[in-house]
Amino acid sequence: MSQGAPIATTANTGLQALGTGGQLAIHAWDQVASYLRRTRGEAHAALFAEPNPDPDRGIVDWYDAQGGEATPIAQLPAPQAEAANAELARLVADIEADAARLARATFYGQSPGGAAAARLFDRRGAEPGRRWYYASAETYVLALVLRAAIGGPISDYLSEHVWQPMGAEADASWLVEATGTEIGYMGFNAVLRDYARLGLLLADGGRAGGRQLVPSAWLREMARAHFTGVRTGRWWGYGFQTWVFPDDDGSFALLGVRGQSIFVDPARRLVLVHTAVRPDARDPGGADTMALWRGLRASLGR
Repeated sequence: MSQGAPIATTANTGLQALGTGGQLAIHAWDQVASYLRRTRGEAHAALFAEPNPDPDRGIVDWYDAQGGEATPIAQLPAPQAEAANAELARLVADIEADAARLARATFYGQSPGGAAAARLFDRRGAEPGRRWYYASAETYVLALVLRAAIGGPISDYLSEHVWQPMGAEADASWLVEATGTEIGYMGFNAVLRDYARLGLLLADGGRAGGRQLVPSAWLREMARAHFTGVRTGRWWGYGFQTWVFPDDDGSFALLGVRGQSIFVDPARRLVLVHTAVRPDARDPGGADTMALWRGLRASLGR
């Protein structure tokens, strides 16, 4: 905690989750500020006040992490306030542009795609395996590597080895970028019951229709917390593209944006599929889905 000037005190109710994993933004301040400092600069990082939550009192104290005296823009003389607002708008626009860069390069087709899109993200924050940070660009790179390894479209491989053998009732689809490569970090679409079939395949150790479609040893590694919640700074641990529950009983989830989720509990052979079209990726309604899942597990026992 820095010794910056106090800016404001707010209630800790109504806080929005940050990102797919449902982490509150007040618990990711250091990650956000560090990323902006590394990729943009000190001025961009300084936009984010440092939170000091007090759960006992139900409040969050916010501080200027840079130190010095904090003055509300509204209290500045008109010329200074105008200049401050202009600078604020510039910094916010820079951050918003960064956030949309991967989507523009892949989803919106505003780049040649492939390795050219991946090269837009060329700054390493840490050596591999040293620090956890959720980034869609890394999943996109994984899709490029996988496509090269199998020598063809990921969709075709998935269809031949998983989707059809598990008995899917409908075709699925996957958005592609300019080179025809599946975007990887988003854009997979299927009907509800087929999502449930996929969940049961995972719950049954990779078996479906009497066949071992996915190696069970791989599934165990996929669903294991290679980064625990202590290292992710979140409630969840993280496996191979999976969000791992802290219960340490083999349960995990596939979490998409705006309410898409598949919860899997192999020990109970329990699967919950939830689809939604929430207008905001940080919609607090995700807490209701989580409460339903935990209630189902509790009602079924071990």
